[in-house]
Amino acid sequence: MADGFSGKTNPSLEPTIDVHVCSPVDLLRRKYISTADSFKPVDLARKIRFFTTDIIADLAFAKPFGNLKNEFIWKLVSERYAIKNIDLQDMISSFIAHGLTESDLVADSVMQILVGGETTAIGLQATFLFIHY
Repeated sequence: MADGFSGKTNPSLEPTIDVHVCSPVDLLRRKYISTADSFKPVDLARKIRFFTTDIIADLAFAKPFGNLKNEFIWKLVSERYAIKNIDLQDMISSFIAHGLTESDLVADSVMQILVGGETTAIGLQATFLFIHY
């Protein structure tokens, strides 16, 4: 399983992240630019969680959650497992290639999303807090 986490079997790891990097900036520019007449607060911690979860989901399943809009982990895993295409070079490909079953993948994917998304979000939140102060 280490290969799936390390990116060795996922050469699209960095390009996948790059695709998502502009998303929070674009969102802030579209919805949260304050002016002298209008203050528009943003819950940055919440937006960062959505951002990191989309990245982790895209890396894990070759498909982002889309800010958690009505998609469920087990549905994504089942759809992805049904393809059984290890040439997609995502984390699931690596896990399938190493013999994990669909039920193993569902159980592990919940952990991947929670742990991967939260640790990344916490790191980014700390960075923004440091920059702010």
